Amino acid sequence: MTNLPEPVSGSQLVELYRLRWQIELNFKAMKSYLEIDHFRLVKQERWLCHFYATLLVFLLSQLFAYQIRNTIWEEEEKEISETIAIRSIACEFLAQMYEAIKQKKKTLLSFVPLITQLLIRSARKPNSAKGTALKRLQFT
Repeated sequence: MTNLPEPVSGSQLVELYRLRWQIELNFKAMKSYLEIDHFRLVKQERWLCHFYATLLVFLLSQLFAYQIRNTIWEEEEKEISETIAIRSIACEFLAQMYEAIKQKKKTLLSFVPLITQLLIRSARKPNSAKGTALKRLQFT
């Protein structure tokens, strides 16, 4: 880390690197799944519009993924991959949800069970010998 205003402890440095890594993973997801790094030569205003729309899709997908991952963990104690969950929601469900809501065919809540089932089937993390990260962090 550079440009730190003062000396930091080892534990603070570890936390900073964790946050930095999470930011890197978010950029990777935006580039890999939402193709934010591929664009044609267009006017700056058009590119910014596309960028903001893509960022909005990512943030909505991340919000849905976070809530549904927590629900799955609380109800079934199954750990879901955040990256796969965001990709699945962004690439498969947001467009369907938008169209259905626009045509007043379905509500947003009607999609939650569908997304939950998809994530349980396709984004489940394998059981590790050490258990889930949450279980390893629990204090007994």
